[in-house]
Amino acid sequence: MATSFWPLGPVLLFNGITPRETIEVMELRLDQPSAEPRALVATDAVNAALSPDGRFIVYVSSESGRSEIYARSFPGQGGKWQVSAGGGSDPHFSADGREIFYRAPDQKVMVVDVKAGAGFETGVPKALFLGRFQPATARNRFVPSGDGQRFLIVAPLGRDAMAPTTVVLNWFAGLGK
Repeated sequence: MATSFWPLGPVLLFNGITPRETIEVMELRLDQPSAEPRALVATDAVNAALSPDGRFIVYVSSESGRSEIYARSFPGQGGKWQVSAGGGSDPHFSADGREIFYRAPDQKVMVVDVKAGAGFETGVPKALFLGRFQPATARNRFVPSGDGQRFLIVAPLGRDAMAPTTVVLNWFAGLGK
């Protein structure tokens, strides 16, 4: 599943399953026709997002025993920093790269200030609001707007209901009727 695309690269990040059946953040260079995917983060990491300047990625890893948000240098060697406190998922950089948004386990949308100069520094996570999110395993249950002031949220229909799914079998045969 693709999780982030950086058009200045062009680089595609995606969740890949290894032969050991672990999930890793993988990278594919789209400007190199013979490029093979390579693992960026090999610790049951998922849902990576590139910073707008392409120097860092944020991702979810359970290496501490619970899902937390981490940042690390991109593309190569460098530091690794824990961004979340108390768990997190669905990380996103703001359009200017000065903030990271993520979803806390209690469904609050959190924001963390970022200073990315020669190094990488994060502030203390702050709650923005409590969200109602559609239960799913997919990425992008929320996406911040370019200015970070609004959010597109995939919310459940009705009070806590999920929309029913209708599966039509042999639909092609019904076209001739």
